[in-house]
Amino acid sequence: MGSDHRRYMECPDPRHSRMKAALDLAVDALAAYRLTRLVTRDQITQPWRDRIEARSVEVIASPTEAMGDLRDVWPWAFLRGLTDCMWCSGTWCAFGVRLLPRWMRRSLAVAALVGLISERE
Repeated sequence: MGSDHRRYMECPDPRHSRMKAALDLAVDALAAYRLTRLVTRDQITQPWRDRIEARSVEVIASPTEAMGDLRDVWPWAFLRGLTDCMWCSGTWCAFGVRLLPRWMRRSLAVAALVGLISERE
């Protein structure tokens, strides 16, 4: 049985490689969606987003103390943008997904599908 699987994966038929590429793209897209949702919307990361927002407001609101060096301001503005904007965060999550091992990308994709299906019930 294991050898059949390997033969399929090594099959020179271009249709199989296109199908595998399409499946990989779908898995990566779902994994990136799940990560993006985790960063920007999920309740479990809300305390983290609240701390980032509070710190960015504090740094930006006190220009005499914090604005002396822009290195103190931009990281907080950047992080706040990532946690507020699904498009911004999604771009970085899509890049990051490609660095994850395949098993983790598949797990995130399954978690995305489970979440999307459960929202329909």
